[in-house]
Amino acid sequence: MNIEWIGTVADSAAAIMALFAVAISISGVIISKRFHTDSSKTSILEKQYNVFNELGMMRIEHHTLNHLFEVPENYAKTLLLVIDALNNPSKEKIAETTLKERALAMYTFQVFEHTHYQYLHSKKLEDNDRLEFLKEVLEYFTGRLLNNPRLLYFWSKKGGNLCVYFEQTTIDYYENNLLTKKDEILTSMDRNGPFKNIKPVNSELATPHKTFSDVE
Repeated sequence: MNIEWIGTVADSAAAIMALFAVAISISGVIISKRFHTDSSKTSILEKQYNVFNELGMMRIEHHTLNHLFEVPENYAKTLLLVIDALNNPSKEKIAETTLKERALAMYTFQVFEHTHYQYLHSKKLEDNDRLEFLKEVLEYFTGRLLNNPRLLYFWSKKGGNLCVYFEQTTIDYYENNLLTKKDEILTSMDRNGPFKNIKPVNSELATPHKTFSDVE
């Protein structure tokens, strides 16, 4: 038997085995990356919907704050129901409800900022699946929820002034995406919420009902 031929066969077999090992390694990386991507996407979906579920539970537990969850089209009807539910509240009840409104508005804006940071991070990593989902969530905020008249007031510098607690990147995204129809937003802001016909003592809520343009 030709020794040289045997050596050639052995070398070829070794080369094939090496290529096979590389192929398995590459396949492993692809599968691992795909699994990581799927797990990452599932994780962000679960976390995001857990937040929305939590907001939904708040709506059930705090019925007098329901107006804060409404899109502009449904805001007025829900606000009237909240006014009826409050049923001529004392000034202490007005103060308590206003503080709860402010706290819930703050929480909503924090969820918005957190989602925006996740979006920026996914963009940096070029995680397109996650990026697409987070973009849809941000569009829900800027296209619907944050257009809520009472939330517009709480964000405004001359309203609730909650915008000062957030990073400039968040403020820029808010202004560039939510305030594209500024004229409409200015006239829809609700300064007084469910207390527009009530005159509590020593409170800015005693002022007549004004629009965003009056406040600015």
